[in-house]
Amino acid sequence: MGAAFGIGFVIGPAIGGLLGELGPRVPFWVAAFVSLLNFVYGWFVLPESLAPANRRKFVLRRANPFGAFRVFASYRGVLPMVLVMGLFFFSTSVYPAIWTFWGIAKFGWSEAMVGATLAVFGLVAGVFQGFLTGPATRWFGEWQVALFGLVCATLVALGYGFVGALWGVIALMILHGPEGFVHPLLTSMLTKRVPDDAQGELQGGISAVTNVAMLLGTVFFAFIFGHFWAEDRAWRSTDVAYWVAAGFLALTTVLFLILKRSEKA
Repeated sequence: MGAAFGIGFVIGPAIGGLLGELGPRVPFWVAAFVSLLNFVYGWFVLPESLAPANRRKFVLRRANPFGAFRVFASYRGVLPMVLVMGLFFFSTSVYPAIWTFWGIAKFGWSEAMVGATLAVFGLVAGVFQGFLTGPATRWFGEWQVALFGLVCATLVALGYGFVGALWGVIALMILHGPEGFVHPLLTSMLTKRVPDDAQGELQGGISAVTNVAMLLGTVFFAFIFGHFWAEDRAWRSTDVAYWVAAGFLALTTVLFLILKRSEKA
């Protein structure tokens, strides 16, 4: 799944950039069409993976985004882990929020350079999530690898706030890789906290939390960037959003450590 994400993140921006030359609306129409094809493929080709014995009767009141949140309060240890995941996605939404604006404002990047950095970012994420998560987890364990990913995420976000040259950005992007461990491992930990017949509901709830967290985070960090880079500011900086994101990631790491200790107690 991580490798698929990485490949998509490499190909998607490139295709979007090319289609954008045909008009500002064209990428959105093509994305909608591809999403429709994805829906059709999922409906007619992908088989149901849940065994009949583990399926639950359909209940309309649970078949909505808000009903899915009930699964978090129904099982022990789910809600605290979801809080950690939500804070993680809120913090890391700083990248889609300001990466393009930050690169252009701080380094004078062209559109091609922005696309290249996004491609490298996706490639690194795909390699770590797709090929290193499993071996690292077998060698060190889920908790340790997830913690390492959170620490790296915190330090890298802080580093982007102080980096001053392209070579430093490239180095940080490589060090950014272990952040890719966090999402699949938190999801893995959550799946072990609910029974088989609640797995789909759990995944739906996780998707709802991550999307809401990224929505709020994107608006929040874009506002911070715009506020501190406005021309009428006495002190201007392109980097405050990264420092704030690093602070939130540090808080996420602390909460994860507290959760880890409480579960071992």
